[in-house]
Amino acid sequence: MPTIASFLHRGREGNGATNYDFLMVTPTTFGKVEVQDICVEEPNIIIEFRDCAVDQVGHIRINVHDPSPRVLFISWQDIRNMVIVDKHNHVDDVGLLEFDY
Repeated sequence: MPTIASFLHRGREGNGATNYDFLMVTPTTFGKVEVQDICVEEPNIIIEFRDCAVDQVGHIRINVHDPSPRVLFISWQDIRNMVIVDKHNHVDDVGLLEFDY
């Protein structure tokens, strides 16, 4: 059965530290969030997150029986690392947008 909320990160060895910052992507919005809590109430997974842009708490209710993904959580650390690598590969930073991390 496919998972509805996908937590994506590059494969790497963990260092014991857990990072809860993600880029949350839905069909209607995206933004940096901090996952604060995850609980299960059959058949739903409820994810509580803090929207980093407006510093407000929100919730997403995900039905585990829904066959198509509606929400993606992409590791913020992976996004940050990609920007740093890209920045180091370019001598001219004119094309690099400001990136708050």
